[in-house]
Amino acid sequence: MVEAIPSVLCDIRKVVHQERFLDLSVPQFQTLLFIKRHGDSSLSEVSKHLGPKLSSTSKLINGLVERNLIKRKTSQKDRRYVVISLTPKGKKVSNMVHKTIISSLTKKLSSLSDHECLSIIKSMQVLKQLFSNDTIRNE
Repeated sequence: MVEAIPSVLCDIRKVVHQERFLDLSVPQFQTLLFIKRHGDSSLSEVSKHLGPKLSSTSKLINGLVERNLIKRKTSQKDRRYVVISLTPKGKKVSNMVHKTIISSLTKKLSSLSDHECLSIIKSMQVLKQLFSNDTIRNE
């Protein structure tokens, strides 16, 4: 895992850079995909996912708001809480990014046998369950 995962992530980064979706950075794409996957999120949830300091996440979020890819809104449950969500344009871009990454990975994996693909799928399912990002919201 320690050797394989960085290589896979590097390949995904290359795909993102080649496509040049709106000249967004990889952390900006990661943010869009995180919000796409988890729905409305807080700044601290995004920051925990990305790993940088909260101040740099705030700057990243501001850039995405300026590009009309995400929006901030006050939580209906607690007015002190700000919720970050995708705009229609952000949904479109995140869907394009997701499809492009899936297409690239599919091409890479197409040379594998059915048995190898099944083995990888089962392994990924186990890893996803063990390392689920849902723990981000529970911390």
